[in-house]
Order: sequence, then C-alpha cells, then structure tokens
Amino acid sequence: MKFFLVLLLTFTPLLAESPEWKHQTFQHQETTLPYASLRQGPADQKLPLVLFLHGAGERGTDNQAQLKHGMQELLAWSQKADQPCHILAPQCPNGIWWAQVENYRSPEELKFNESQPMLDALLALIEATAKEHQIDTKRIYLTGLSMGGYGTFALLAKSPDTWAAALPICGGGEAATVERFQDVPIHIVHGEDDSVVPVTLSRHLYQALQKVKAPEAHYTEHLLTDHDSWTMTYRNPQFWEWMFAQKK
Repeated sequence: MKFFLVLLLTFTPLLAESPEWKHQTFQHQETTLPYASLRQGPADQKLPLVLFLHGAGERGTDNQAQLKHGMQELLAWSQKADQPCHILAPQCPNGIWWAQVENYRSPEELKFNESQPMLDALLALIEATAKEHQIDTKRIYLTGLSMGGYGTFALLAKSPDTWAAALPICGGGEAATVERFQDVPIHIVHGEDDSVVPVTLSRHLYQALQKVKAPEAHYTEHLLTDHDSWTMTYRNPQFWEWMFAQKK
C-alpha cells in the first residue's frame, strides 16, 4: 500500500543576515570529524539542537560541502519563524558511510555493522556540544538525506533516548530495530521514483513502525520524484514546524 501526502506550501530561503558558521574538527578515539556549527539565538538561553547528516556526494575534508543542502532552508525558516536553534553539520570522510551497512538496497536484508565509529563520534560530538553550550536536551532533533537518511535510522536504533524527533529523507534502515525507537516521533520522506535508494526501503520501515503501533510515525512519499526528495522537503516549513514542536 502506498501512502501519499502532497504538501504544496513552500518557501524560498531568505537573504537576511545570519550568524556565521564556525568550522571546527572533533576528535573521538581514532575518528576525526570535521563539522560546522551555527548558533542562532542567545548564548545564555537553552536552545534546541539539530544534527544534520549530509549525503554521499558531500563527503570530504573541506568542511564546507556538507552545507550544500538543507541548511540554508533551515536557517531561513528559523529566522522567519523566530525559532532560535543550535545546528551541527558534520562532514563524513570519503570512502565510508555515516553507518556502515550491508545489502543497503534490500528492505529485508539490509543490516548495519556492529562496529560504528562514525556514529560513536556523532553521539560524542552532541554530548560535548551540550556541555560547552546551553542546549535543551529535551529538544535534540535529527535529520539526514540519502546516506544521511541511513545514518539517521542507524542513530535512532543506537541511541533512541537522545532524540526528540527525526526526519530521515530517502534513506533506509533495519526494520527489525524499529521497536527500539518506536516512541520517537519520526517523519519518513522518500521520492516515489527514486532511482538511487529504492522507495521500498522507506515503505518497509513505515509499515514496520505501524506494526509496532508507533504513536507518532508519519510518512510522505513525493509523487513523480526521483532521488532529490530533500529540496522540496526542506523548503516546506511544515516539516520544520512539526519537528520543532516535538519535545521529550
């Protein structure tokens, strides 16, 4: 069964002046993680935190490419909605994934590896950020696209208590793990005609969440859309409004 939700209200990123991104490097055990961070709001106020995981095309070490998708739209919405937030946008090195995975195109056979040093580094980065800055730990949000969508599902399964909500776009995960994060509000998004990451992955995960009666699981399938289902999603304020409304 297909589930379709057509959301037509979009916005164009604003050109208003924004705080500047800070480009830093985080070291966790043997993992070196470049990341960009931006705090849009008072330094002495506890702000919600958003962790954004980019796709495979933005991997590298320049600590810039990961800002290509989604972040301009988030900042534009944040300014327009007057919603302060703290953003973390790490960059995955070339040659690896956020979450190492086998059979990544098969809904039934997909499996994440046991050892996940990148996920460990991401969770350590969040912990370090919460210690250094005023962060509302009841409002830590997770979103990612393509490879970052896989990373989103892997992080949900690895550390479900961390997240107030998740927005995985055109990714995939292990259906057998959904019981671990069934209580985390989640909105899964995919393109109907995705030629890179099969849409059956997201359908399968949503159906698994329905089977365990996840109380706050949503699914949007963009009609006549190939792999890039993130642009229309991140430009639609309804997704950000839903995410920031969630709280543990």
